[in-house]
Amino acid sequence: MHKSIRGEDINILVEAVSIEPISPEEVRGLEIELSDEIGKVNLYIWYRSDAVITGESYRSFEDYNEINIFRLEQRLRKWNLKED
Repeated sequence: MHKSIRGEDINILVEAVSIEPISPEEVRGLEIELSDEIGKVNLYIWYRSDAVITGESYRSFEDYNEINIFRLEQRLRKWNLKED
């Protein structure tokens, strides 16, 4: 988290990695919640997508890799059984 304090306001930049970005309404809600506790807060979300998008769905890159590695391992086992 990066913070820069100027005057009375607190500016917070958060780096977020996710499939779905947070909505402006959710950011505003967090700003209000934080402002109630620590003073005026301006919250900025630097959103980075870590998604694999297909015609059917969104999937995290991690899940995509896990599934493909599992499929590859299954093929290799099948191939090794045929060789024995």
